[in-house]
Amino acid sequence: MNAWETTTVFAFIGLVCSNIVLLALWALTGVWGNATWKRLRRTYHLTVMLYWLDRLEDGGWRVFQKAEQEDKKRIK
Repeated sequence: MNAWETTTVFAFIGLVCSNIVLLALWALTGVWGNATWKRLRRTYHLTVMLYWLDRLEDGGWRVFQKAEQEDKKRIK
């Protein structure tokens, strides 16, 4: 083989190998992203947030104002 053919073959092999690596990384980040999304969805689900806010109020660690009280103060 001459130099041009050798260069072309090795460039093609490098292109195929880099595509395989990039596809593997893409799949890995897809799996990681789905797992992270599920955790975030579970963490920030409205019922979970309400549970923890109620627990903070019941324990006496924090008192949250009701929205109606804040609205009345803003109107005045």
